Amino acid sequence: EHLDRLEASAEFLGFTFDRSEAQIALADLAAEIQGAKRVRLQLDRDGRLSHQVKSLNETLLARSDCVRLAIAETPVDSGDTFVCHKTNHRKVYDRAMAEVPKGTEPLLVNELGHITESAIANVVYEIGGQLYTPPVSDGLLPGVLRGVLIREGKVIERSLSVTELADVTGWWLVNALRGWREAKLVSATLPDLQIA
Repeated sequence: EHLDRLEASAEFLGFTFDRSEAQIALADLAAEIQGAKRVRLQLDRDGRLSHQVKSLNETLLARSDCVRLAIAETPVDSGDTFVCHKTNHRKVYDRAMAEVPKGTEPLLVNELGHITESAIANVVYEIGGQLYTPPVSDGLLPGVLRGVLIREGKVIERSLSVTELADVTGWWLVNALRGWREAKLVSATLPDLQIA
């Protein structure tokens, strides 16, 4: 599924991508490394692959701590290509991290006043006993775990306006590396938005 996303992004952005070469590189890498590791496969415009291997920090995967969420000040552009594809162009996310208090994860909001994602994970929220996640059209990365949850019918795509925040009874951040992490909105100071 990560390769599917990489291939789709490469096609959209005009990068050369040889999927079989990527599969061989990952298989070779898997044969070399010992223990649980975090692997990032990167592709440049000309089709060259590179990778990063890092230790898989168990505290990174701890699910017992509730993630504190705060709304980032600067709205994201739902049409920004770079929020819909996983690239090293992370200015939107770096800015959002800088805009929230230390110890909180930013909750991004687009120009229409719709919640999109966090800086490193997709958002799942509960209203009326149903689990939802914002649609890609709101301007967010289509995460791998998010896609699985939608396909399995565990979450439904639905925009979440900042005007509905009081209706949300549960928050989670989800991504393929960390899984489900319970979250709580601790700061709902809203950016200066034009709600449409």
